[in-house]
Amino acid sequence: YITTPLILRLLDSGLSLKRMALMVQREVADKIVAAPGSDSWNMLSLRCQWAAEPEIAMDVPASCFTPAPRVDSAFVLLPMREEPPVSVRSEGDLFAVARAGFALRRKTMTNALCAAFHLERAQAAGLMSEAKLDERVRGEKLGFEELARLADAWTRWKEEHP
Repeated sequence: YITTPLILRLLDSGLSLKRMALMVQREVADKIVAAPGSDSWNMLSLRCQWAAEPEIAMDVPASCFTPAPRVDSAFVLLPMREEPPVSVRSEGDLFAVARAGFALRRKTMTNALCAAFHLERAQAAGLMSEAKLDERVRGEKLGFEELARLADAWTRWKEEHP
């Protein structure tokens, strides 16, 4: 229960980190390196890959520990990026849009925007159109480029509708 909050705290710390090396449960390691659209792609994946270029360096089987835990582990390297993978007007809006999409994984991104930002369906559909995205796409299928376009559309919309 501490792994994700700890990683996010390190990423948000403002420390001048060059890289992180972490041993985590294998399931968490898979999420950290997950590709957009995969079942494991989630907010942790996005946040880690926004700040770093993570890779699984090695598996660490449960048998390496005494007493042996019930899960395998993995050693993950996170060399920090000098620049994010895409340009976005507001990093906060990017994360807010992504959180909306991941919070309602079985709903369309249009519906997720309505729920998260209290938008009318037409307003959310307009944001999706401005971002050149299909209204029926699910948030978990969106990668950095698509999320950045949608976040920029959301940022513009907020500026126009204070």
